Amino acid sequence: MSSANAPRGPIEPLSRAALFSSATGFDESRCRKALEFALGRIRLNLDAFAPDRYPAPSSLRNVFPIPNDEWTSSFWPGMLWLAYEASGERIYRDAAVAHLPDFRARLDTRRATGTHDLGFLYSLSCVPA
Repeated sequence: MSSANAPRGPIEPLSRAALFSSATGFDESRCRKALEFALGRIRLNLDAFAPDRYPAPSSLRNVFPIPNDEWTSSFWPGMLWLAYEASGERIYRDAAVAHLPDFRARLDTRRATGTHDLGFLYSLSCVPA
């Protein structure tokens, strides 16, 4: 390993490594069920978070859909891209692509762009496209 690629500083070992290497009940079937559950939840929310609506960072009177003006707006399209990658189902891809014009409009109109989170917003929502 060259000095340019060498780790910097001391490397701290995990103090309880055995805790993470001997997980029980973790198998492919259980992971598949968890993925199917997550995909089902995303599918259930496709209409609620249409191309110009996004989950809010928190609810107000149990209402979550908001316009694209929060730092969390990219979470939903990001989940859609991950759902598409995991399942190959175009419904998730199409829903993610449908959000792209809204993210373009956010830049064009400078809506809520005075934030350090722009890279974060666009790396989850537009870069995967």
